[in-house]
Amino acid sequence: MASMYLGSASNPTSAPSWTADGVVDGARAGSAVASAGDVNGDGYSDVIVASTGYYVAPNPNGIYGRVDVYYGSSSGVPTSPFVVSYW
Repeated sequence: MASMYLGSASNPTSAPSWTADGVVDGARAGSAVASAGDVNGDGYSDVIVASTGYYVAPNPNGIYGRVDVYYGSSSGVPTSPFVVSYW
């Protein structure tokens, strides 16, 4: 699971302001999380969440990865990704 905590000059919030669960158990969703900048050009920062253990069968190597991009908006970051990429 990936979580976002809003920060301030003194410290981050104690509860996450946003979370996103992985789509598959064991996919290690949130193993890497980063700001994506403004991918879709709407003026809001977007978030990238990697799932480094995401598996899609049949794969002779046994492991794929997945990267989800969550578009920010005036109401925050949604819990469903808008862009999905596999490697």
